[in-house]
Amino acid sequence: GRCRVCIATFADTEVDAFASGAGLVRRYLDAAFDGESEKFIPDAQIEAWNPENRNINAKRVGKNMHLDALRQRVAAQTRRRDIVLFDDSLENVSEAIAKGDSAVHVEPTKDDDDVPDSAKGPREGGFCRAAWMQFLADEGARAGKSCMLM
Repeated sequence: GRCRVCIATFADTEVDAFASGAGLVRRYLDAAFDGESEKFIPDAQIEAWNPENRNINAKRVGKNMHLDALRQRVAAQTRRRDIVLFDDSLENVSEAIAKGDSAVHVEPTKDDDDVPDSAKGPREGGFCRAAWMQFLADEGARAGKSCMLM
């Protein structure tokens, strides 16, 4: 089957901000995909809003409302267990699993704002290549299959 990458974030759009919400996500993705991120992750596959700004307790819902909105918009026929949330919040991972989605906890991206750009290496943490490769290895072992990412 076809794999779609979607982004679920608590980053709200702020009127006075240079970049926020889905716009901020797009800027990061464009940096990663040489300005062509929309080919791989269209705007319909980004759900960016903060539950607390909608009077919803984020600790009670995690990213489940984001996942539901993405599922309805992008892949309505997809079974819950075929959705995988990669998140650096154990609470969000637990909430997703409780609702029947698959979820993987990833280490948070390390804050390296105090490190000069010349001394920074590749970022690890969050949803990164290492997390994806580990997921593929684990899923392949569980299913008795092998996977290759090229």
